[in-house]
Amino acid sequence: MRTDAHDERPAADAAAPVDGAAEVLSAGLLLTPARPANAFEETVQRLLQSIRLGLIGPGERLNQGALARELAPSRRDVSRREVFLVEGDSAGGSAKLARDKQYQAILPLRGKVLNTFEVERDRLFANTEIHDIAVAIGVDPHRSSAEGDLKGLRYSKIIIMADADVDGSHIKVLLLTLFFRHFPALIEHGHVFVASPPLYRIDVPPAGKRPARKLYALDDDELEVIEDRLTKEGVKPGSWSVGRFKGLGEMNPDQLWETTMSAETRRVLPLRVAAGAADETLRMFGKLMGKAEAASRREWMEQSGNSVEVDI
Repeated sequence: MRTDAHDERPAADAAAPVDGAAEVLSAGLLLTPARPANAFEETVQRLLQSIRLGLIGPGERLNQGALARELAPSRRDVSRREVFLVEGDSAGGSAKLARDKQYQAILPLRGKVLNTFEVERDRLFANTEIHDIAVAIGVDPHRSSAEGDLKGLRYSKIIIMADADVDGSHIKVLLLTLFFRHFPALIEHGHVFVASPPLYRIDVPPAGKRPARKLYALDDDELEVIEDRLTKEGVKPGSWSVGRFKGLGEMNPDQLWETTMSAETRRVLPLRVAAGAADETLRMFGKLMGKAEAASRREWMEQSGNSVEVDI
């Protein structure tokens, strides 16, 4: 794997936003319930709690909370600032140690984000993770790109960072649904990205004048390509070792920085909706995430499930 390439691809090369959803649902994972019980009361209680904790002052806009100030990097140039939405506390701890404090912020997600495809705007903030995401990025939910007010946006890049397994894909899909449905202006203006952490680490011993190397592979196919390349380079087969990451939390800060966070070596994919594909994308999201689409979703999985490779 070439870890010296900055793979932030243009819109035409970006993966379709429903690919991750297809992968997760083909594995047979259940969707998170769309709305909590007594959601209105929970929303009010959540907002009152935020005021008590100082996240929102009385009369303040939602995006002027202490949480956003706590996360803020020291650099004021928003065009360079990034926030990573990180799965779990352990990975969030490593990410905080690995980050460049001048322009990178870390927001650990301590629980599953709701499936928000059918959730109304006034019910969103009953979910702690969604509330904290909106506070951190400085943008209120909106129905369309035209309605989205990005004047308060605090980060040029909002990067979803989850494990390279089925559970990580599930979290990615839930977050992609949130941004597609409730923050479409962020997608249209190119602010949402998905990190691609590696699944394998290959330790190659020194050979001749060539020092020892650490290589990383995103998946089984890339691992096979790397091993074929090493053999062609004259490295003795079996002399290298292959380790499999169980999750982001297993990486030390240096590994996390090198593989997933450094703008010089990471691979991140921008989330975009292809020109003219908005209606089809909405239809596919509805099929995959809608509560009333269980039958059509099951039919789709039976027809297309064998075309998706999943890591269970």
